Amino acid sequence: MSTLPSPVLPGQIISSKFFNDLIAAMQEFQNRLDAIQSGPGTPTSIIDHFDPVGQQSVGSQLTIFGKFDFPPSLNAVKIADAQLSATDLRAGSNDAQLIFAIPSAIAVPVGGTRDVHIVVSNSHGSDDKIYRLLPAVASNIPNPTIGNVTNFDNPGQPPQTGHKIKITGSNFVAVPPQNNVVTFTIQLAGGVTKTYPPAGAAPAAIDGANTNSGQVVVTVPDIPEIALGSTSPVTVTVDVGSPLPATKQVTMAHL
Repeated sequence: MSTLPSPVLPGQIISSKFFNDLIAAMQEFQNRLDAIQSGPGTPTSIIDHFDPVGQQSVGSQLTIFGKFDFPPSLNAVKIADAQLSATDLRAGSNDAQLIFAIPSAIAVPVGGTRDVHIVVSNSHGSDDKIYRLLPAVASNIPNPTIGNVTNFDNPGQPPQTGHKIKITGSNFVAVPPQNNVVTFTIQLAGGVTKTYPPAGAAPAAIDGANTNSGQVVVTVPDIPEIALGSTSPVTVTVDVGSPLPATKQVTMAHL
């Protein structure tokens, strides 16, 4: 849900960021109004909103929330002139959200912005919303990747809540190991997602002695939505401060 910029006090300078945030909020409200007014003879409302709400940098992650087909590969997504393939959709995509990196081939002028059409087509129809792109973020931190996620103490068992897991991949930050921020997201009914540890809580505990640039060993927090003796798909995310975090969906157990 979008929030309007804070009021400007007398004597304060009105910045370009203030105007951009205001325009982004107004665009989301317009998108939501279009969805409410959708009916016979009007475009089908498939796209509800975006995260980030108003704008994102090329090469960074964007999430579209709405009404999608499952599996996610059944949805056709086009952003500007770039048609995404099924492999471009990231872990965590489902019938309520589509997650992908904004293609780096989309040109945005340095220091400028570009408003583009994002079109999603599926069995529900086709929907088109305007979204603002920013130039790619310059970074000397390479994007991480996740190859596999396993149970650290018992490799023959699936990853478990409350136990250590080993995330193997590349470009993890090893010094200090705590610069790797690991989160776990579970999909609930009605398109709701919950992420652990929640925002504002202490980060997931990383085993520094067993963490390096090729692997992260971390203790999975309790995920109450996974009942004792059951399993559930969970999206594991490793964020090292690069433009694009690494994600992978795994089956998490509560044993």
